[in-house]
Amino acid sequence: MKNLILILFVAAFITSCSHNKDGEKPIARVLNKYLYPADLVGLIKPGTSAKDSLAVVKNYISDWIRQQVLVAKAEENVEVDKKELDKKIEDYKQSILIYQYEIELVKQKLDTIVTEKQMDDFYSIHKEDFILRNDVVRLTYIKIPNQQSNLVSIRRLFVDPSTNVLQMQDVCKKENLSSSFDESSWISTDFFPANMQTALMKTKGFVEQRDSVYTYLSQVKEYLQKGNASPKNYVKDQIFKIIVNQRKVEMIKNIREDLYKEALQKGDFEIIDEN
Repeated sequence: MKNLILILFVAAFITSCSHNKDGEKPIARVLNKYLYPADLVGLIKPGTSAKDSLAVVKNYISDWIRQQVLVAKAEENVEVDKKELDKKIEDYKQSILIYQYEIELVKQKLDTIVTEKQMDDFYSIHKEDFILRNDVVRLTYIKIPNQQSNLVSIRRLFVDPSTNVLQMQDVCKKENLSSSFDESSWISTDFFPANMQTALMKTKGFVEQRDSVYTYLSQVKEYLQKGNASPKNYVKDQIFKIIVNQRKVEMIKNIREDLYKEALQKGDFEIIDEN
């Protein structure tokens, strides 16, 4: 950080000695606009290395220069109504303040707990809105590198009906294998190589496919083609987000209405009839 400060002061000295701002010398200039060290306050996050800090500052200065060049050209070529511009700036400022205020209220008060029944009810009503865009399959699977020395024994365990889920999970954990044994979960077939996608569609039960790198072992429980309604478990996360977002929208609507009614009761505003 000391190196960064030194670089900034050196840059400021080289840039100009005649345009000071509260005792600071500028870092960069575009026509009659100047960038000062104070403008960079808060730019560097605590713990950032000197090298990364310097890169952040350089990028900021570069972006500032590019923006000022563009602004100067715009000012030169576009006639702007100052009153209209000031109104837009004020409107934008108000929008930012309102947005930040509502975001803070949402963080504090929004109910983000969604029960299974609420998701079931929502899915029942809106089932036709959740149409599959790709094929999905419900299955258990293991993805095994072809060079795995005990591939044969893992396959034997996987197809043995007496092997329980905990045993297979333990084997996969020890061998660091990608796998899933949740029979209720649906997976997009895009996850698997093309030749296996075809096999999954045509077969119910054990499927084994191999490409140049991996062997895929799977037990297919159910297959659904795109165009069908998505299984609820496949879109649970999406349903959760929709429900919470609906609550958020309703909450903000109520907040605005309550504030209006409160201001009305207090006499904080009036509509003045100039007639």
